[in-house]
Amino acid sequence: MRFDVVSGKARIAANSWTIGKIRNAAGGRFGLIDAVHELIRGSLVSIFIFSLSGVSHFAWSAQIPGVTPPSPPSVERQVEIFFGNDFLGRGGDIDDFRTQQLAVIAALDDRWSVLVEHSILTLEKPQQGVPGRLDQLSGSLSYRLIDTKHSSAAGVLEIGGGFRYSSELAGARIQTGFHHLINSSIKDMPYVDTDRVDATLWVRLDRNGTLKRDVSVPLLGADWQFGYWGRAATLVTSDGQWDTNLGLMGVASKGGFQAWIGAQADWREGYDRDNVQRETAEFEDGAGLVLGFRYGPLIIETEQNFDNDSAYGHISLVSSGQRINNHEFGVQVGLTMPDVYVNAQGRWTLCEFVNCAAKFQKTGLFDVFYGKPAFGSSVTHFVATTQLSLAMEFAARPVADLDWLETYAAIGAGWRSERLEGEGELAAERSAAVDRFGLVGGAGLRFGASKPRDAWSFLLQIGVTGWLPTSDGTVMFAGRPETLQSPELALQFGALLRFF
Repeated sequence: MRFDVVSGKARIAANSWTIGKIRNAAGGRFGLIDAVHELIRGSLVSIFIFSLSGVSHFAWSAQIPGVTPPSPPSVERQVEIFFGNDFLGRGGDIDDFRTQQLAVIAALDDRWSVLVEHSILTLEKPQQGVPGRLDQLSGSLSYRLIDTKHSSAAGVLEIGGGFRYSSELAGARIQTGFHHLINSSIKDMPYVDTDRVDATLWVRLDRNGTLKRDVSVPLLGADWQFGYWGRAATLVTSDGQWDTNLGLMGVASKGGFQAWIGAQADWREGYDRDNVQRETAEFEDGAGLVLGFRYGPLIIETEQNFDNDSAYGHISLVSSGQRINNHEFGVQVGLTMPDVYVNAQGRWTLCEFVNCAAKFQKTGLFDVFYGKPAFGSSVTHFVATTQLSLAMEFAARPVADLDWLETYAAIGAGWRSERLEGEGELAAERSAAVDRFGLVGGAGLRFGASKPRDAWSFLLQIGVTGWLPTSDGTVMFAGRPETLQSPELALQFGALLRFF
């Protein structure tokens, strides 16, 4: 059964075999037939294939914007960085519809949580009308009415409310920056005229349980557990939009590793304000297969819809509130937005030069930034940028009882080179480079994401980073003077590995 997004009328879109399987799933007749895995040398199992009986093939086209995403069984989520993109799917149309999502979820205490989410919607090949794009910014505050945990089962019933703002919200700039990093084509589409804020109300249900434990699996050893994971969510807006999904998965786990395969169905209604939202909702509405795994703080899930070419996936990094340990060295990778740069960083403590026993831990940093963001709002001018810098960082734990939380601030100096490059009709154009020295800085929060170990620790980072050049510079590009080297401030998301 599917629901037509425009008319809201139900229509049959599955054959009798699929409908029979849905009934079996709804009746609770769930069976895990077998599991075939390959063991990669070391301790990480990364490839698995399951066969399920009694479950139809559903798919999750994208996370409902504004709803806390489900977390795998046994995962305690303090903070999660959620990145969704259609290139993480398994084929079909990409770089269209809900092409990218970024969300940050944080627990405020044992019951309350907050979410901020940004989506980029594009329509390059419309069925009706003209191409266009739209961005969505969602925020919500939620409360877990039920949060039960037992040795063999756990359940969450969460209710939340907030807003969804649909307008032009830097999505074109973010998408262009990512496409340059992966050498993909640039999408030049105008924004539709939708500009409104709607209230949202949603409910989410998670239920998981263990069916068998301490199972010995050939080639993979003993101490495996097999169980189920059911999840459902529904959201309504003050504009009459209604999103719902319903899924059921089989789960295999051992230690910090979990794998799941199953089914999920999505329904979308009421998205008739513009053709971008309407066709995105039609594309996401449907059924197919869900496949995912977790190893420690890393979660990867991919989905494939069988009614159309819809494919989607997401990568999440989750902090479960693990203690942060101090180490002598570290490496970090990250991304910035809305001007997209990839960032790599080397780190070392300065105990030989400063007092490491003081309240603030002092660390030396060597940073490399690279990217090619758009020049203003242009889709033909881009700024090829390389930045190198040295800085000193001060880090501390602001609350003694929260040993998984760390604040940081950094200040330093560096060198940056910027050059204008053309796309489209200006593809042959290149400007001279403008090189400048300047100040760099940053501040933000870190969250422990791995179990405490003597040799290493893994952390998530969310903050801001800035560049202040000594002066600007003017270059000629396509026969016109343009100014480069302006001050810049950006959001930064990263992962940090400390060791020794």
